[in-house]
Amino acid sequence: MLSKQLEYVDFLKKIQNYLGQIETINEEEFNLNERILEINNLELLIPVIGAFSAGKSTLLNSFLGKKYLNVAVTPETALATEIRYSASEYIEAITNDERIIKFSIEEGETIKSRSEEFKYIRYYINNDVLKNIEPLILVDMPGFESPVSLHNRAILEYIEKGVYFIALQSVEDGNITKSMIRELQNIETFGRKFSFFLSKVNLKPQSEVDQIEELVREQLSDYFENQSDITRVDNNGGRSLNTIIDKINPNSIVEELCKPWLKDVFTDIKQTINASITSLSKDKSANEEAIKELSNGLDKILKEKDDMIRDLENRYGNKNVNSIVEDVGRALSNSGYELAQSYKIAGQSGLSTTINEIVRNTLSSSIQTTMTNISQDIVSSFTFQLESIDNTMSNITLSNESIKTIGENLTKLGGALTTFLSSTAGKVASTGASTILGGVLSFAVPVVGPIVGIVVALLPTILDGIFNSETAKAKRREAELEQIKQSILIQVIPQVKNEVRKKIPSILNEQIQNMINSIGDSFREKIEQKKAAIEASQKEIEAKKLNIEETISKYKKIVNEISDLASSVLYN
Repeated sequence: MLSKQLEYVDFLKKIQNYLGQIETINEEEFNLNERILEINNLELLIPVIGAFSAGKSTLLNSFLGKKYLNVAVTPETALATEIRYSASEYIEAITNDERIIKFSIEEGETIKSRSEEFKYIRYYINNDVLKNIEPLILVDMPGFESPVSLHNRAILEYIEKGVYFIALQSVEDGNITKSMIRELQNIETFGRKFSFFLSKVNLKPQSEVDQIEELVREQLSDYFENQSDITRVDNNGGRSLNTIIDKINPNSIVEELCKPWLKDVFTDIKQTINASITSLSKDKSANEEAIKELSNGLDKILKEKDDMIRDLENRYGNKNVNSIVEDVGRALSNSGYELAQSYKIAGQSGLSTTINEIVRNTLSSSIQTTMTNISQDIVSSFTFQLESIDNTMSNITLSNESIKTIGENLTKLGGALTTFLSSTAGKVASTGASTILGGVLSFAVPVVGPIVGIVVALLPTILDGIFNSETAKAKRREAELEQIKQSILIQVIPQVKNEVRKKIPSILNEQIQNMINSIGDSFREKIEQKKAAIEASQKEIEAKKLNIEETISKYKKIVNEISDLASSVLYN
């Protein structure tokens, strides 16, 4: 286990011990056991992306020191492949309905012939190289030329689960292709980082490789801020990959993933202990008034959730849908010549692939922005509704503007917390860091996937009607790029926009409703923790089980000690 994992587990166990000394708080309300298990089981998935011929499998085989991955897999049968350490070797294939089918390590061809049944596979290999890099797990991704449905499924699966990406571009391409740029922009949209490899450098003279590398460096600088490092890879690139992996600091990744929510956990616990201290120092009527105010706040949360869900379309509907649709249309129109060239070079399949890339990348960016803005609006709405109890909350938690602070913390954590707070250790073990990364991403990807899938499914029908009539075939034979471009602009793009417009409202509204529920539940849980602490303190007072002054002194000492602990672990 990494040193940061050990440090955070130790931190939570110490907090757990402190909570065990407080008679008026139920430690189970904070789910610390689950959180400890989640950190213990945390996996850091590192997808390796690139075109089908970029040399991903060759690079990974070189890194492993043995040919485990089949470099002859065709684009039509390629599946995302997680490469994991195990003393016993076997393969797990995860089906489209999340079942796991186990195969022997020799049955790779069987999986290949059944690739349409599976979302991705896991290779468990007895290899010390993999053991030494744990908890990092490398993922061999399908090439960009894979059928669009297969590639979409893989990239959207791992944009959630991956924490760092390795990108391979073959030196034979001469520069960074537009497909690669779009994939990297998609990765960056969701806050992921990447390293860039220029592969197959043994296939060109040194001087030519130097020129290509300089061009690639300029492209990286143009498109990606603070990203200009390039690693050259030949047909024995394992050492180079090992160098890059050594540069990846898994402890820093764990810190980046876990610190924000650990700070939120600490704040909740500290405020709840302070609520107990405050209630122990007040009389029964004051505590009953505080409980009443907090109960009113809980009622307001339920009402606000219901109101927002009922007014969903009016509040978040047409404006956001129109904005997303127009973003898609604008991106396609701005790429008119590229689309025309794709069709000229590779026919309908090439055009479909390029449209898919543009639509997916644009949807990812547009929906990410939309969901972020909506989540901030939802947090603000709850905060506004709860302002009337803010004085009560601030008094009992000994902090200024307590409700506003809760809202700000939720916004910093990504707004929509279906993340670590409600996940299980088993889920983390099977999905990598996605439950921790979570945030708005947890709501954006479920919108992007179905919409892109619908567009991809309809593209053949759209393109057949435009390009495969006898008249269209005759024109195509002598068509210039401008003519093809005009057909795409006038006939294809409006139909794509229409399909996005028809399908996006129901999918978007479902995720917004989930977001409303999730944010509302986060407010509710935090208020209920304080309410329960006051109720428990009042019961202890009435039962005369506590020496009030001694108990308050003990609780204050605990608050100081956990504050010192948090300062050394989370705020250093």
